[in-house]
Amino acid sequence: MKRLTSSIIRLLGCGLLFVVTALANSALAASPGCNAFTPPAQFDLPAGQQYTSNSLFFYAHETIVVGWSQGIYMDIQLINGFNGVVLLDSGATNQGQYSANTGNSNSDLIIRVKNVDSNPDYGITVNCQSTTRSHDNNQDGNSDIQWRDSSGNTAVWFMTGSQVLSVVSLGNVPATWSIVGQGDFNADAYYDLLWRDNSGNTAMWLFGANGVSSVASLGNVASSWSVVGTGDFNDDGKTDILWKDTSGNVAVWLMNGTQVASSSALGNVGTNWSVVGTGVNNGDGFPQSAVFWRDTAGDLAIWFMNGTSVASTMSLGAVPNNWQVAGVGDFNGDGAPDILWRDTNSGAVAIWFLNASFALQSVTSFASPGGTWQIAQTGDYNGDGMSDILWKDASGNTAAWFMNGSSVASVASYGSVGSTWQVQAQNAE
Repeated sequence: MKRLTSSIIRLLGCGLLFVVTALANSALAASPGCNAFTPPAQFDLPAGQQYTSNSLFFYAHETIVVGWSQGIYMDIQLINGFNGVVLLDSGATNQGQYSANTGNSNSDLIIRVKNVDSNPDYGITVNCQSTTRSHDNNQDGNSDIQWRDSSGNTAVWFMTGSQVLSVVSLGNVPATWSIVGQGDFNADAYYDLLWRDNSGNTAMWLFGANGVSSVASLGNVASSWSVVGTGDFNDDGKTDILWKDTSGNVAVWLMNGTQVASSSALGNVGTNWSVVGTGVNNGDGFPQSAVFWRDTAGDLAIWFMNGTSVASTMSLGAVPNNWQVAGVGDFNGDGAPDILWRDTNSGAVAIWFLNASFALQSVTSFASPGGTWQIAQTGDYNGDGMSDILWKDASGNTAAWFMNGSSVASVASYGSVGSTWQVQAQNAE
């Protein structure tokens, strides 16, 4: 039986003191998943022949998207690596992508690509991308909700759709500290918390099977710099950190758990541009990480990231400033990020549905829920592969819209938490 140890940890130079219970010797190995999928850059398959990958370890509730050259007639299989049983079989298809979920348990899977055409296929390109649910702190496939009150008390709601499965207190952290980001920084399928205090000290809480498993200091960054985004910018399965200073300079930290693997300046965008969200296209198996920017005139643009550099940029046009970006998520489950908007005048809600090329495909609007309701966060709270919308009003009443593309499939009320508790949504999606 693994031994539970309780230890007091002080972050060096940070003055952040609290008690954390850790499970000794229980650290999970990083899920290589698609990161260990290494087919040739391009290869040929004679008629009836197949390519079989090495065994790939995936955590529960990871979504796997396998993509291949468009127009090639293929049969794609996900096979249990232990006994060879075909778990999921797409059938013969030339659609160019196939998506599946690993289910309720960790899995060793093999990806098999078979040419079912009567002719050979040349120059085949195959890739895959695996993702877990955003801000999922307990690895159950549902996004969770992180809370803090005005006194510094911190808690998490573990969600299961329309129900709060359990509530866990994470103790009290001085009000000089703020949660400035969330992500899976060590690729173990548990989302972690990034903290920063008023003096620029930066720290990380890593989550595991028993809550907060470890704590680390990331040092001090001058207070002129702010964390403006989190995302997997080099597609290694680990969340990275985007910074911007008061002069408009932008930099990125590529993370390996609690260590900064590398960092780079990304140039200066001026002071009139702000990050409004991050996302990644998983819809074709060829991942593309993106940073969404908006300026004070309402212009919207995208940076496509390639590790420590910006590979390319794209404009999405201008939107009147009464419309504000309220979140970025995948509301229709197609693997491409969508943009959630709220009209500050009328309270109306709208979603821009983007395709795998990040082009605008369609727009859906919803009437205002009325009252003092505000969008608090987005996340997949019921684990169906589509982002949902979390609402909170001025009295502390909390509710969720469970989305199904362009419609609200159902609504759930979670009761009132009072007015002193706030959802910790900064850089969470």
